[in-house]
Amino acid sequence: MAMLTEMTDGKTKKQLMDALGQTEEEKVREQSRKIWENVYEDGKIAKCLLGDSIWLNQNIPYEKDVLKSLADNYYTETFQGQMGPGMDKRIQNWINHMTGSKLKEEAGGIKTDAMTVFVLLSTAYFYDQWVTPFQE
Repeated sequence: MAMLTEMTDGKTKKQLMDALGQTEEEKVREQSRKIWENVYEDGKIAKCLLGDSIWLNQNIPYEKDVLKSLADNYYTETFQGQMGPGMDKRIQNWINHMTGSKLKEEAGGIKTDAMTVFVLLSTAYFYDQWVTPFQE
């Protein structure tokens, strides 16, 4: 929802901000950055990999400032192209890469078409080991 606040205004933005319990955009950005900085881990034993992406229909103009804010504040990757089977495959591959293919079946269900304006995705992949292993 925080990423959507960057892409909206007026009543929609207010509803999103209310749902987030916030009144200031900069506070939402700051909190989102803190989550990433404190949660993201890509170690040998522990992993908590977060991913955000926006997939844009190449036939629609977008505000570059919004995309820059998504990248700077939410670590969002931006992709643009023709919506349809080719884009579906790119999206599915991105999800599988970001989640260690743990959501392969779910990713396979993603479908776009010429009427799709954009797709906004977030992923989280978590793996860790117990300090003291236990018997089942």
